[in-house]
Amino acid sequence: MFLLLSLQTVFDLSSIFQHVIFDPVIKMSSNVSFALNLQSERGQKSIMTRIESEVRILDNLRKFLVAQIKAGKDYAGSVGAATGSAMKTLVDGSGASVETDSVVNKVCLHILEEVQSAVTTIKENVEFLNSTALHSLNDLIAEKKTFAKLAAEHYHRIKGKLDQYGEKVHKGRTEYVRNFQLYETARTKYEEQCTKGKGGRKTEEMREKFFNARRRLNISHTEYLIIIHEASEYDRDFRTILLPGLLQAQQNWLEKQMTKWKEILEQLWKNGPWLSSMQAKFNTFEFSNEYLELISKNKSQPLQSLNFQFEPAQHSSLAAAQSSLIVDSSTIDYIRGRLSDLTKRIKSADHLSGEKQDQQTKLKNTLRKHAQNERYLSLNNRSLYKFCMTHPFRQDEMKQIEITELRCESDRARSTKNYLEAHFKGKVSESPMSARQSLRDDTVSLISENSSKKGTNRFATLLRNVRFKKTVSFEEEVVNSGGTANVTDISDIPNTAIVKGMSILLEEEWFHGVLPREDVVRLLCSDGDFLIRETTKNEERQIVLSVYWNGPKHFIIQTTPDGQFRFEGPIFPSVKELMNHYIKNKEPITNRSGALVKKPVKRENWELNNDDVELIEKIGKGNFGDVYKASYNGQLVAVKTCKVSLPDEQKKKFLQEGRILKQYQHPNIVRLVGICVQKQPIMIVMELVSGGSLLTHLKSKGVTLSSRNLAKMCLDAAAGMKYLEEKGCIHRDLAARNCLLDTNDSVKISDFGMSREEKEYTVSDGMKQIPIKWTAPEALNYGKYTSLSDVWSYGILMWEIFSRGATPYQGMTNSKSREMVEAGYRMPAPDGMPDLIYQLMARCWQYEPEQRPRFSEIHSELVVTVDSDLI
Repeated sequence: MFLLLSLQTVFDLSSIFQHVIFDPVIKMSSNVSFALNLQSERGQKSIMTRIESEVRILDNLRKFLVAQIKAGKDYAGSVGAATGSAMKTLVDGSGASVETDSVVNKVCLHILEEVQSAVTTIKENVEFLNSTALHSLNDLIAEKKTFAKLAAEHYHRIKGKLDQYGEKVHKGRTEYVRNFQLYETARTKYEEQCTKGKGGRKTEEMREKFFNARRRLNISHTEYLIIIHEASEYDRDFRTILLPGLLQAQQNWLEKQMTKWKEILEQLWKNGPWLSSMQAKFNTFEFSNEYLELISKNKSQPLQSLNFQFEPAQHSSLAAAQSSLIVDSSTIDYIRGRLSDLTKRIKSADHLSGEKQDQQTKLKNTLRKHAQNERYLSLNNRSLYKFCMTHPFRQDEMKQIEITELRCESDRARSTKNYLEAHFKGKVSESPMSARQSLRDDTVSLISENSSKKGTNRFATLLRNVRFKKTVSFEEEVVNSGGTANVTDISDIPNTAIVKGMSILLEEEWFHGVLPREDVVRLLCSDGDFLIRETTKNEERQIVLSVYWNGPKHFIIQTTPDGQFRFEGPIFPSVKELMNHYIKNKEPITNRSGALVKKPVKRENWELNNDDVELIEKIGKGNFGDVYKASYNGQLVAVKTCKVSLPDEQKKKFLQEGRILKQYQHPNIVRLVGICVQKQPIMIVMELVSGGSLLTHLKSKGVTLSSRNLAKMCLDAAAGMKYLEEKGCIHRDLAARNCLLDTNDSVKISDFGMSREEKEYTVSDGMKQIPIKWTAPEALNYGKYTSLSDVWSYGILMWEIFSRGATPYQGMTNSKSREMVEAGYRMPAPDGMPDLIYQLMARCWQYEPEQRPRFSEIHSELVVTVDSDLI
């Protein structure tokens, strides 16, 4: 019966087997090339659909094999028992025939012995299929799924980047056209003012606006051309290297998988009760044509260039209407900044490429060291085999295309750098004074060339004869990303006057020190609200007035050579007297803005004076600077400092922790005392939690802690996280190292440097500084963070607590632990962890975020557990 059942199953699946390759060495025809024929999106979709189909076929085969193994075991057991029972009646105790002279007895005995021998063979075959073929089949299914996921992710990444370049080109042109129109408007107004033959303040304002408009136009024109160049380079790489490389890797991998598939089916054939007549049928299949039909149905021509080209805002002889870079004083700083960024990109890409090349070499050496072939590896070291076959960074083809992608990135950045340097060469040595004069002379010629209005010559003559003097720029400027912030001729201001002004300002309640612009804007609410702050541009300290007038506005307070202060009106010996004048007389800061100052915004309670904090001793090191034990007005505190040398963007991230903490008051959240922003270095002052780091405590005193003590620590952490969840705060870095203990062994959540006050937060800046072993899968895969991502991290924290400070996923690298989690692995319970708590921890590690418990639920369950007798 088992034999008939198995044969019938094979014939039912014969149509499926026809799609499987059996050739000893799988080689596709040279005409069957994915890279040449399947470059379209439809082609890529057809490949992924085919892989999904193959996974289904393999899964059906696995189900068949499981059924065959079970049936074989049952059949062997039943027939073995029957023959054993029958033989007892035909032989005596010594095994000899009872009726020695009976021919019938001898024949029956011989039949039963042959059946018993056949049963033994079936058992051996079934055991082999179970221990070898089934394991190989499971590995192949997992491998195919992993590869499909990697290939899809890589395609969407490289294709998505091409789409992004298209969007960047469109946005670049939109910005360029907008600035061109603003430039034309400013030029016309300035020309009209000059043709009237009048000088004065209004003409100066028109001139300043005109030159600013031209500077913005030239920078946007430069950025537009750079984007076009990079987009064209990436388009070429995508069509000729990246996409064909991916398609070739897909084909190579599928061929390797087909070879493994064939070996599994041969094992099924050799160890199954098949009819010999079926061998001839298998031999008729032509497997070299496996993908011919796939190609013929989805074949497409090689992709054509997207042909990114410069489209002028208007056809004229203006330099900004040409497809050549403009290199003058208005763009030199910007181009220099871009060259610096490109150098860093090249260095980073080359470094990562070298690292991945080393990883690939080490992988090959490891495989060569541990086994001569995959069959040995699969039979004798299954864990290593599975690791090598399924790990995202252990697949040669995918590794190679990652290396190729990085090399393309490096070459593309190098090409753009060469493109900029070719135009930049010979002009970087131009002095600032001659560059500025060149800008004005160029502007005169351009206006004269493009204007047909009466009085143009007079306008040009007037412009040439304007005495060149320091251009006063009252409004603080910020150049778009890629450029450098700049204030006109600010280097001429004596630094001693700035320092003197700062020292006096420290006494004023409306002076907010180095508080960043983003925080300043939050403090300005109504028209007339103002404050004074300090900023740094091009390594120069500046005093800035921030005022709310139909929105936030920022004005640099100009300093005269003799150390006095002004806007565009009268000069005063101190900033306080300057502000009092504008408040008392209700004069606008500048005529152009019309902004009035009415009500000073005083420092808030959390804005501390740096001089009130005395650093005592260094107790640690953070991401942004050192951590100190300190004294603030006689109270012991902990102080995080921010390195003065860090860029502004990093300083903003540093202050973000203080901004978040100042809103929270909870016994299980570390308390903020205040933030020192009066001068550098910026400092965050917090309560000094005397017990120190939770992780250090667990490692040093964990053996003395009972299960109830450890559960109480989990409860404290859950209480703090429940509070944060209710406040809409995502911590993103919950771990034992970021928790503190007070004198009562109560846990406090700390280190909010990565936190965000959003219900959902998505990052797109790569994997830098992300704690892989503590981070939820959706955050690692898609950059998506929610409170449920924190729940996953909380589960790791529970494991850390009950393991007394052990490192999660012991013995595994970050990459290995990530792979294991994706494959379904979850860490076992540490010794002594109660079952109830382990079940709660396991629920925190559900792959789908929606299936994890909320912190409110976790806290409620732990309250009951800690108060019960179950631990």
